[in-house]
Amino acid sequence: MLERDPVIMRMANSWLILSQAGPPARTRADAVLDYTADDWDARAIQATAGRGVDFIVETGGAATLGRSLRSCAVGGCVTLAGLLSGQATEADAGLIHDHSLTLRAIYVGPVTMLRLNAFAASGVQPRIDRAFGFEDTPAALGYLRSGGHLGKIVIER
Repeated sequence: MLERDPVIMRMANSWLILSQAGPPARTRADAVLDYTADDWDARAIQATAGRGVDFIVETGGAATLGRSLRSCAVGGCVTLAGLLSGQATEADAGLIHDHSLTLRAIYVGPVTMLRLNAFAASGVQPRIDRAFGFEDTPAALGYLRSGGHLGKIVIER
């Protein structure tokens, strides 16, 4: 059983790893659970001697969020980092409240996409220096190489 705060990390190949918190050189897996198993949430509770898990990175979304919440320790945190199985689900508000759980979302993905989303949300408009038709792509690339632009160079369809 775990002697320190357990952490769940979701990894490729359908595995959950329970690991002791500690310096990276000393971190080791104490239990490995197959999250495709129907009862992985109960197994996570069992592997932590009934305490539950402190931190979960949830990538599954609608299909697995409930299990992640049920496998949390009192005061645990579920960080929603993906919606692979969909967005629409119901969360047990009583469980979240009674166990003082934190549910938060983070965005993961290409930095370019995150920046574009930030521009869209803020209403900031990028400065467009010049627009070229698709057929003028070589000229647009030449203009880019010249370094004479101040703002974005757009290639339109």
